Amino acid sequence: MLAEEKKEILISDKDIEQVLEDLEQMQIALSRLVLKVNGVLKRAKINQNNAFGFGKDHVMTVSEASDFLNVHPDTIRRWVDRGQIHSIRHPVNGYRLVSKKSLEEFKEEFHEKLLV
Repeated sequence: MLAEEKKEILISDKDIEQVLEDLEQMQIALSRLVLKVNGVLKRAKINQNNAFGFGKDHVMTVSEASDFLNVHPDTIRRWVDRGQIHSIRHPVNGYRLVSKKSLEEFKEEFHEKLLV
């Protein structure tokens, strides 16, 4: 059987001072980072109602767009991916926001193609 050895670790006052100084520097850096992140989030919140340069009344979610065009939400996503409908990503949650104007234009064009 191996006997457990207790090792005593000696830390000098200078080492402790250095660790405390390093911790203080990390705390300052973290505080600066938190301030930057908060600033970005505040700007994103301000901009979320200005998608496409307009207010919330000028954009729709994918679900709202699918109801508007009477198609499945995946169809809206495919049209967006193909560039047939213009969209942007919500700055906070990443959801797609579709321009109502783009949808109205697409709806007119889409219905014209169906009638031909």
